[in-house]
Amino acid sequence: MTSKEAAELLRTKVGTLANKRVKGEGPPFVKFGSKVLYEAEALTAWLKASNDHANDNEK
Repeated sequence: MTSKEAAELLRTKVGTLANKRVKGEGPPFVKFGSKVLYEAEALTAWLKASNDHANDNEK
């Protein structure tokens, strides 16, 4: 899926995804030429792992 579609799924902005990519903090992605693409399963797994980590910090 495209960055726009991924941002919609994650309920964030495309720019936020771009910033996280640059910092190495975002979900896994693939570059296809100049396009950045995401796999839906990878986004879901990344989101779950991020939520699990956030919940660990609350304990």
